[in-house]
This record gives sequence, structure tokens and C-alpha cells, in this order.
Amino acid sequence: MEVATLRHIKLELSETLKFCDASSLNLVVSKTGQQVYGPIET
Repeated sequence: MEVATLRHIKLELSETLKFCDASSLNLVVSKTGQQVYGPIET
């Protein structure tokens, strides 16, 4: 993937997670195996 695409995905994810509750975040983490609800570098 191009860097610009990855940045776009990170921004989209950041916006999406703003509306997720704790259980949704835990589900995302369990599926990806990564902590995605922390600060996202752009």
C-alpha cells in the first residue's frame, strides 16, 4: 500500500473509534492483535 493510503486509513480509523465504546474497542483489538485506540500518528 502507498503511504498516503495508510495515512488515510489511520485517519478513518481514528474518526471511527471516537464513536466506539469500550466493548467495541476490545473487539477491534482482539481481531487485529494490536492496540488501535491509542494515539494514532499521522
